[in-house]
Amino acid sequence: MSANEDQAMNWIKENVQAFRPDTLIRGICTGNEVLGVAEFELWGALLVAVKNIYKVVKKLQLADLVQITTPHVQAVFFRSCTFKKTVKQKYMKPFLELFAEIGSLFCLNASSFLVYMADPANIDINYARFESKY
Repeated sequence: MSANEDQAMNWIKENVQAFRPDTLIRGICTGNEVLGVAEFELWGALLVAVKNIYKVVKKLQLADLVQITTPHVQAVFFRSCTFKKTVKQKYMKPFLELFAEIGSLFCLNASSFLVYMADPANIDINYARFESKY
């Protein structure tokens, strides 16, 4: 999708437009936790892919019906409610600006249960349950 808009157009036509209006598709998640992987070349490609998907959705007059976003890994967001410096300016800021411009959601996969399951001896179960002291 990030290579060119034509790929995005083909994907939207085959996977979204072909099923409307019989199927109520309300959102498209482009990528999944890409800013949490070590393949840094994907980080830059993700924003371009999201923009291309949105351009196509807008061209096909679906922008008011289908929101575009990308789910982020919880690790990009510190407990102090700030973004990690490695993603903040170069990656997160452009995403947040784009989502604000197009009226889309910021998605965060809060997977505290997976953190707990990986290390139950050292992680309090209340953290996984989103208890208020965490």
